[in-house]
Amino acid sequence: MALTVLSQTGILSLMILLGYILRKAGYFKAAHADFMTKLVLDIFFPASVFVSASNDFGGDGGIGRALTVMAVWFVFLLVFFGISYAVASLLPLSRDERLVFANSVGYPNNGFMGLPLCIAVFGAKGGLWMSLTIPGTTLYIFAVLTMTLQRTKEDGRPLSLKSLATPLNICIPIMLVMIVTGFKISGPLYSACDALGACVTPVAMLLIGDILAANPILDALGRPPVYVVTLLRNIIMPLLVALLLRFTPWDREMCLCLVLIAGCSVAASVSIFATRYGRASAFAGQCMLQSTLLLPVTMPVVMFFAERILM
Repeated sequence: MALTVLSQTGILSLMILLGYILRKAGYFKAAHADFMTKLVLDIFFPASVFVSASNDFGGDGGIGRALTVMAVWFVFLLVFFGISYAVASLLPLSRDERLVFANSVGYPNNGFMGLPLCIAVFGAKGGLWMSLTIPGTTLYIFAVLTMTLQRTKEDGRPLSLKSLATPLNICIPIMLVMIVTGFKISGPLYSACDALGACVTPVAMLLIGDILAANPILDALGRPPVYVVTLLRNIIMPLLVALLLRFTPWDREMCLCLVLIAGCSVAASVSIFATRYGRASAFAGQCMLQSTLLLPVTMPVVMFFAERILM
């Protein structure tokens, strides 16, 4: 497993490097990043979810297990945030930096980084298992990330049901219905969704490279607290998940997939929200950049130990 993850992270790193080079060369512009983000989140990702749901869920449990995974994942995110905020209070950080620190550790990049890795390592089942983390992540974004980073009601946008009605969030209940009823898409529709879903990995990796190109690498390597974020986000938290999942009766392969997701780098959304609300945006960019740069090293190590923990 660790060698497979090492191979896949190496492949993804090459794609990220290409995105980085294209941005530095002026081929990618800011508008391109916005467009690619919409393509991945609103079209490619939902298509991949439908394809994954059209395959066997794997093992017993069905909808009950799916709902349990969703709830457990949200709890994991809350635990990540709580532990990291306590650690941040011990470091020489401003209040804004402590909030960014906690959210950087609390929110792994389960979308742009987690989905391609899950599919590459675990196949269609990995895509489905990863999809089960989306509701918990969405709830975390609105209940924790937004509420902790926005300053006041005046300069923050109020939460609304309409803001939750994204194509990705809409496709999750549809996926659950497919799991419960056994309905599967087939024929030309399946082929079309499969082709669109296959675009998630290359486009998402190019997008990450584009985002990284906008942040000075040397700044991300020069601040000690950023290394603490990477240590917690990339290594400590996923191993904690492995230890907790050891006591569940769940399929071990699914558990490893959840560990992989938990070990992903800092989500780009943290940097986006920090910029939006004026909360130590430079520090947020440094955390995202370093945790992503070191992921090809940390992820294989984490999966090596996670396999042994979950034996």
